[in-house]
Amino acid sequence: MTVPRPTELDAESATSPESRLFAALADSSRRTILRLLAEGPRRAGELAAAFPDLTRPAISKHLRVLREAGWAEEEKRGRQRIYSLRRDALQQLRRWTAGLDPVRPATEDRAAGDWAAWKRGR
Repeated sequence: MTVPRPTELDAESATSPESRLFAALADSSRRTILRLLAEGPRRAGELAAAFPDLTRPAISKHLRVLREAGWAEEEKRGRQRIYSLRRDALQQLRRWTAGLDPVRPATEDRAAGDWAAWKRGR
């Protein structure tokens, strides 16, 4: 088996959806924004108010990174922008991390087989 060189991995992984999801989580301000959005949709001004030490342009950049990574979506209502958490990003991350657990796929396969056997026996 040939192991790819790090530069090959970097080029390949930089464009993957999972890489964008993880890269967006690297910043503590963006993680805080996601926690706020997990509570429900928020106006851009509300999110900015939660960060008195950051400028509005900095908050806008964080929100853009979260949108482009797939973590947040933006809805324009007149002059306001409402941001909300995209739950499918969480599902995508869960699927990726499930692949790291060597026990889980076998357990799920066995459970699916048990279910099929049960249904046949009914």
